[in-house]
Amino acid sequence: MLRAKGYLSPSSFNSCDLNPAIAFKKSYSETLERLTLFSLTTANSKYIKAFDLISKKEVLVKNSDIGYSSKKGKSSDSTGTASLPQSSGLVEKGIFELIEKNELFLFWYGGWGKALINPPMDKTAIITAQTLKNINIDFKFIILKDFGKLIKTVICLLFDQKKTFIGAGISGNTSLEKATSDSISEALNLYCSNLEFFSKEQERIEKSTSYVQQIYPTDKFDVQNNTEINKVGSYTLDQIVASLPRWIENLDLVLLQDIDNTFSTKTIKVFSDNIINSLPLKEYIDIDKSINVHTLKLNEEKLAETPNLTIA
Repeated sequence: MLRAKGYLSPSSFNSCDLNPAIAFKKSYSETLERLTLFSLTTANSKYIKAFDLISKKEVLVKNSDIGYSSKKGKSSDSTGTASLPQSSGLVEKGIFELIEKNELFLFWYGGWGKALINPPMDKTAIITAQTLKNINIDFKFIILKDFGKLIKTVICLLFDQKKTFIGAGISGNTSLEKATSDSISEALNLYCSNLEFFSKEQERIEKSTSYVQQIYPTDKFDVQNNTEINKVGSYTLDQIVASLPRWIENLDLVLLQDIDNTFSTKTIKVFSDNIINSLPLKEYIDIDKSINVHTLKLNEEKLAETPNLTIA
């Protein structure tokens, strides 16, 4: 953990994979994303150059808008960051993560989404699913497609033998198989990382279980009856950006300063003024933000009576 200008850096960088080498790479990538963003938060300069993927123009943005922040309506964390040794797929990865947190907002506060039936999974995810079954953990998938036709976001919910909600993972991608596979991997990772929390916060977990059961979708999306969405499409960055809702007026891309040149890794962040750039915790939500105005239309009363987020 680092301390600078009154800020404390994140101290946890977890990952999960059947292959230890891949697990390490994922953890290292997350380390770069979080610590690079922390270095921006504590930088002396007030502005940084960005490229708006929608207007295709260079813009200046405030460090305070993209670094760590807990301000209502201006919250920001490592959401939308991505770190890879190559440029290919880097920006798309940042966009997917940004969109998935906003789909999470729609699910948790609005009950949006459909129960995903017969989802495609890769070999690693199939083994992960069997591992969960072997330790008597049940899992259910929810699909959301509210940010254009190309990006599919999948939430994997975990339940114990007593049907108590014990964890979740979320992932977005243009490939449904990739989104599903990554969501169950993240669910297992976060469950293992938060065992102490679940053992101590019984009252909160009980409330969350009741709420998840309340908002769990009754509508179903069976992949076997919707073969079109199961295609692993290859889309350009421009196609992905063009598929987003028109009310998203800016989508700024920032190349963050490297903190480790060992592997020539590139780290970026994608963010927008119109959507949520962090975990959608209650205390961060501004009901006047575009995403709420164009979707749930929550008022302060409805927001206040909703339990705070316990996913991701």
